[in-house]
Amino acid sequence: MVQFGGVIKISRRARQYSQSGLYHIVFRGMNRHNIFEEDEDFIKFKDIVKDLKQEMQFKIYAFCLMSNHVHILLNEYNTGDISAIMKKLLVRYAGWFNRKYSRSGVLIGNRFKSQPVEKDEYLLSLVRPQVSTKCPKPGRVFCRALNSTEDTFVYRLWTESQKYLLQ
Repeated sequence: MVQFGGVIKISRRARQYSQSGLYHIVFRGMNRHNIFEEDEDFIKFKDIVKDLKQEMQFKIYAFCLMSNHVHILLNEYNTGDISAIMKKLLVRYAGWFNRKYSRSGVLIGNRFKSQPVEKDEYLLSLVRPQVSTKCPKPGRVFCRALNSTEDTFVYRLWTESQKYLLQ
């Protein structure tokens, strides 16, 4: 904690590094705005990840891209690479998105969250399919699960019984 001219600034907590190299990563759009507007945006994000994997050593075991936020299960090979991987990924995607939509400024709100995955129970909870009853709006979700060979768009349909039907 540091005081500047009567204002107390609290520094952010240092990133926790994973002993296993596995992280559950979450980031979202600024003010929860969309970071994916069209199907092409989801595909471009995936292409950037694919290109980045050629430059840096990491694996992605599962991901879920939603219109305004993303979950990724990522395995870094070298401890501490998580920050460099995510910086390159987010800077490249935000730059492409801003050019495509003729906009400027911040796309991703705050820094990405990374939770080390050290326990099997937590790992299983991340790759197990979830059905959410919290989101009343239909939307696009782009997911890939552990051991899946294909990336698929999953369209969620909101029903009167407040459950999602996955197609």
